[in-house]
Amino acid sequence: MLDELLRYLRIRKVKPFIFKDVTLCDMGCGAYPKLLLDVSHHIKYGIGIDKNIEPGCQKNLLFKKEHINGTINLPDKSIDIVTALAFLEHLEYPEKIIPDVNRILKKNGLLIVTIPSRYNKPIGEFLSLKLKLIDPEAYRDHKHYYTKDHWERIIGNSGFRVIRSHYWELMLNIFILAKKA
Repeated sequence: MLDELLRYLRIRKVKPFIFKDVTLCDMGCGAYPKLLLDVSHHIKYGIGIDKNIEPGCQKNLLFKKEHINGTINLPDKSIDIVTALAFLEHLEYPEKIIPDVNRILKKNGLLIVTIPSRYNKPIGEFLSLKLKLIDPEAYRDHKHYYTKDHWERIIGNSGFRVIRSHYWELMLNIFILAKKA
């Protein structure tokens, strides 16, 4: 139940940055690609990549069942916006994927990230493992928790200019909007 509310809040947070007629790649879109489905009427083309999604096409959307772990199976300079919403914390080495995001983005492309902060861990564990308000399996899969400065450095060192970066959702998560330099 709480999972759906948190997903709704993340999508609401990023939608203002998804401009009309763009090509959007949602990394870690989940088995049900809600963001892509919500913006499909607004974008030119969308690609959802997740290890749990059913592969296929739906109108202007392509769903790819893949496990992302360092490289993204898309052509150079083919995407306007990449989103990674509550995704990077599930990767063993999430820092390695950011240079590849830069590779697939067009000039002035955007990267939009939401990721749990270090303050998230005790509260998230309580809500998921004790109260079961958040999917415990998904939460156990979290490999990392971060500070805003950590991700600003990684994204900045990977050829991006951070436009916005702040803690949100009671400091439990970090929002970053970056532009390809």
